[in-house]
Amino acid sequence: MMKYYYKSKMGELRGVAGFIVSFTVLTFKGYASDILFDNGALINIASVRGAKATACENVQNTVPASFALHNAYGEIRYSNNYGPCWWMMELPKPYAVSGFRIAFRDVIKSVGFRVKLSIDPLDKSGWDSLTPVFDFKGTPVPDGVTGRMIATCSFKSTKARFLRIEFYGHNGAETGGAGKDHPDLVFSNIQVWGPDNLPITPAISEAQSAWAGGRGFIDDVSTQSPRECPELVDDNDPGAKGFGNFHFTFWTKGSSADGKMIQADKPCRLVVMLKHRSNVEAVGFAGLVRERKDRPRDMKIYTSPHEIGESWTLQKELKDIEGGEYEEIAFDKPALAKRVRFDMERIWNPDIDSNMKAARGHIAELYVYGTPLPPDFSFTVKNDATAGGQIFDSKGQPVRTLFTVRQYKAGTHGVEWDGLNDEGKSMPPGEYEYRIVQNPAVYTTAGVIGNNARPSTINQNPSAIESVAVDAEGNAYTANMWEEQAQDFRKWSREDGCHIYNSLAGIRNGNPNGMPYGIAVDDKYIYCTTTAHAANSQQHIRRFNIADGKLAPFPACEKTNGHILFCEAPEKKIPQGTPEADAEAMSLPLRGLAVTADKLFVTDAFAGKIHSFIRSSGAPAGSFDVKLPHAIAVDPLGQLWVGHEHVKVTVFSKDGKSSTPVLKDLGHVRTLAFGPDSTLYIADSLANQIRIYRADAKAKTATFAKTFGQEAKLGDYAPDKFYKLSGVAIDPKGNLVVSQNLPISGARLTRFAPDGKVLWDQIGAEFCNVGNYSQERPDEIISQYFHRYKVDKKTGAWEFRGFVLDGDPKYINWQHGVMRIQKLGGKEFLFQSYGDGLQVFRREGEFYRPAAMFGYRNPMPDGRYWDTLPGEHNEKLKKYPTGFWSWHDANCNGKVEDEEVNWFKKPGEKFDLLHFGVNVDKDGNGLLCDHITNSVFEMPMTGLDAKGNPTYDFSKMRQVTAPHPAEKGKRLMSQPLMAVRAEDGSIYVHSRSDIYPVPSENSWMCGWILARYDKGGKMLWSTLLPEACAGMDIIPGGGIMLVSFKWKEKGCDIFHYSSDGLLIGIMQPSPEFLGNGGIPDNVASLAVSRDPKDKMLDLFVEDCVGNRFHWHRIDDSRLPVITSGKINLK
Repeated sequence: MMKYYYKSKMGELRGVAGFIVSFTVLTFKGYASDILFDNGALINIASVRGAKATACENVQNTVPASFALHNAYGEIRYSNNYGPCWWMMELPKPYAVSGFRIAFRDVIKSVGFRVKLSIDPLDKSGWDSLTPVFDFKGTPVPDGVTGRMIATCSFKSTKARFLRIEFYGHNGAETGGAGKDHPDLVFSNIQVWGPDNLPITPAISEAQSAWAGGRGFIDDVSTQSPRECPELVDDNDPGAKGFGNFHFTFWTKGSSADGKMIQADKPCRLVVMLKHRSNVEAVGFAGLVRERKDRPRDMKIYTSPHEIGESWTLQKELKDIEGGEYEEIAFDKPALAKRVRFDMERIWNPDIDSNMKAARGHIAELYVYGTPLPPDFSFTVKNDATAGGQIFDSKGQPVRTLFTVRQYKAGTHGVEWDGLNDEGKSMPPGEYEYRIVQNPAVYTTAGVIGNNARPSTINQNPSAIESVAVDAEGNAYTANMWEEQAQDFRKWSREDGCHIYNSLAGIRNGNPNGMPYGIAVDDKYIYCTTTAHAANSQQHIRRFNIADGKLAPFPACEKTNGHILFCEAPEKKIPQGTPEADAEAMSLPLRGLAVTADKLFVTDAFAGKIHSFIRSSGAPAGSFDVKLPHAIAVDPLGQLWVGHEHVKVTVFSKDGKSSTPVLKDLGHVRTLAFGPDSTLYIADSLANQIRIYRADAKAKTATFAKTFGQEAKLGDYAPDKFYKLSGVAIDPKGNLVVSQNLPISGARLTRFAPDGKVLWDQIGAEFCNVGNYSQERPDEIISQYFHRYKVDKKTGAWEFRGFVLDGDPKYINWQHGVMRIQKLGGKEFLFQSYGDGLQVFRREGEFYRPAAMFGYRNPMPDGRYWDTLPGEHNEKLKKYPTGFWSWHDANCNGKVEDEEVNWFKKPGEKFDLLHFGVNVDKDGNGLLCDHITNSVFEMPMTGLDAKGNPTYDFSKMRQVTAPHPAEKGKRLMSQPLMAVRAEDGSIYVHSRSDIYPVPSENSWMCGWILARYDKGGKMLWSTLLPEACAGMDIIPGGGIMLVSFKWKEKGCDIFHYSSDGLLIGIMQPSPEFLGNGGIPDNVASLAVSRDPKDKMLDLFVEDCVGNRFHWHRIDDSRLPVITSGKINLK
């Protein structure tokens, strides 16, 4: 069964455990939440069973003068030269009435009407002589959404059975003048309510007492595409008070039998969850229009006394429902119900989609009539609060979660328990305990770290830049290789470096899909060299319009999808014995691009050639030989300056027939660029400097002038300190636009004035990554890529403070364990898991040096990752045998040396353990989740070596939780993903499950079960998570946090659980930092620490699309309020 959120107006909510969030209007899709109609205190008396209306003769309607009040879209029209007329509601018995609301279809300037109330029926003279309780004369207020004009009236509560509205003019006629425009007045959605702040009881409205504040779920037949998915919409205008009905649309599949109906493959099912367990006497529904078209033809109605499970009783079976404006179905006798289910098997008069073989049906209003029953127990809220409730057995084990993260107004609230556990099974009679937890924690988003793009909602800075170019206006363009946001190439503003446009996946999802690594621009086009990541690494040049970034195929390349094709899989054809630096240049051979008025030139390091093409068509225009070319630029005379063989620059004529060596002592020529005064700039990526020469195109010489920037040392963070220089481009004013990549991941693009002044600086540093801090330095964040940040906890501001890994970064890949920075033996260590191993780094001064490791094959002791090695699985097993190993830095040089490696199982020796990721506890012990036994193992820290480094030994590993059955389909825990140990020694485990269905939004790193074990490995409880989650961490002081996986929604949920397994808080990133972000993409996408200064919690959450991580803060200084008591189950 699918569950749905209710759509609500944009606003700020302090509801989720006090967290200030903004929430957007969203239709019913995704997962369940309450459909709330105000606070349940205001209701629509017009929905009472038996209510009807009458009107004077000049009121036109599609129904007779006397009609039931159950048509949300019915519009009542009067036309009599702007007035007068009257409309009257008759209730089945007297009710206390204190106000009403009316909607007008058209924009009107003014309207006048009186409201009169009476207990007894009156004739014309009686109504004429009656004093109004309210006189409205003025302009209704636009609702801002539907275009309707709204008039709302409140008056002293008066008992009445008849409510009469007398219109005496509009658009000027109400003041005695001549009416103007729209002589017709069309009104609808008349709602009447009782006194404010009264609870919903049968005394006010039996019709709505059980339904208002309930929930609705749809299980639709068709699930093939988004437009076939069911849609539920509250049919009231914004601001409606207490309407207990909603309109929903469903799609159903089947075949037409008689041209007037469609038979579903299975029923379209609607389930109404009542707010209170009730004795239900009848149900009712209305169509979207008076005709029976698109209404259910056959329907079965079931009830269930339980909130969960599949215990249903058939109450009514209806065939060939003729329709009418409203259908009311009375049960044979009242039925105890918490849920009411409507199965619709056939629809009248469908418009069948011939392609989908599906039809759409509608129900405009839905009502459940009955009397609520007393609650099983109650609790009191002093101030508005968020609460959750659980039932525990006599052993103190949680058996049922009643509700989570529910908003309550101050006052006393009743709670029901139907005697079932969380699996939907009946619990034995006996005494149980209920606990209600009110969570006063305040959740805030402090900001995001590692990406300074503005705005911070969408189009964040890329985390890799392979090359850079500038146009005639000074705007920058970058080729970004793989980019999770699909910004294959990006245009940056010359003014501030902000995003202008990007490729919108034009290369990544192109034909074939690919990744760009070289870029050039002219006045019309962007040119990118690309490598395909699915079409055997085909190498292309692709062209795009500079005006909007859209694909502009080369006319001469129709057979290759408009791209210039060069070769396939160059990395597989590189001769054995080729030097590593040469092989790297040849694997992505088309690094250099240059454009003239009529030609396009490209370097081909694999073929050893410079190719030229007709710029307008892409047709070949010749080529010439150059050994290992990788950079190219055109001088003012049209000559080609080519960087080749890493260290050389040679000047060639356009046809390559003449050449003149110019330079031969460089490190590696990454890019060449000419400035406006013929100055030559060379990005030397080996020296990580820009070398500047005075070039003489006529003489074909280059005289060294100076260098710009320096190679970055550990901890450097100034923009002109280059870690991995990837390109330089010069704009028409002589400003430099410089791209660099950070040692493991991350990119930086900076615009400098000719004198070196920084004009703007853009960073995108953290792809699939989070950070954490030590208790000694809570204002210094270290990311898993060893980027250091200085943060301001009051403002959320951050500053990049350099790279701090004093060691080989080859052991660092993707994070698969929670990052910890903690002390052992008086020394500080950083613990991180990459692949199936654990890496430990010792802090020395300001930097971190490798100190200890253990693992299997990702990584291996030499730093290679088995998963990234070439070849098929079985082939790799023979070619690269692996074993279980550990290492500690005995001589403190930070290098893994053969004599320091301890092999538990040497390469090729069998050992049954299949794990992924490691998490350490406060004592340095590692927890591993084994996918063979579906249990948790502990890799204990065996001690500290003579240098104070932690040591590990696989022979000491032990199983700490019981295994789950090996048989598929019966495992509560199937492939556990993460295990973390709490301060009290208990263990939380996050896992997939065979018993519970896979969530709709799910991926390889996700689980949907959370369990807790005691110190001895006994399971204390398990709970089904609301969504698939991709990371968790313990809360210092008790409890656990998990982060959900969301690609379809904007922003992931963060779930806050108590140590008893109760969900007590949900938070999301502030909309200020959303957009395409907030998405985790790894098993360890969350880290939690408590600041020793202000005692607040800091949460760091991966945002793989935003190339950053989110930073949240939680003030949990106020303790939760817990209400408990006994409940006897008979």
